[in-house]
Amino acid sequence: MEPDLVHCKVAVVGNVDSGKSTLVGVLTKAQPDDGNGSARKLVFNYDHEKESGRTSSVCYEIMGFDSEGRQVNPERLDLNRNRYWDEVVKRSSKIVTFIDLCGHLKYLRTTITGMCGLAP
Repeated sequence: MEPDLVHCKVAVVGNVDSGKSTLVGVLTKAQPDDGNGSARKLVFNYDHEKESGRTSSVCYEIMGFDSEGRQVNPERLDLNRNRYWDEVVKRSSKIVTFIDLCGHLKYLRTTITGMCGLAP
């Protein structure tokens, strides 16, 4: 990251099926959800998450803002995560990192690890 870049981390935590991943997808990709999970599918790490519609891992997404306060979005959403983030960081003066955590009780240990170990 650039030395003068402002950075904030936000953990998104809540009950299963409350819309955490959808919210993160809509905010970070600046795309509305289609009502069938199109936004949340943009933030999932694994195919089984896309199939089930539930987060089972810690998902990171970033949202950047330029010096005028406008959201920075790459022209293409289909870039791989590294290229997408690289483009956002290069054009931003402020970055918000969203840490999307699991809501299902089955993945409670993963959620606790994200809350305690990632310093949101």
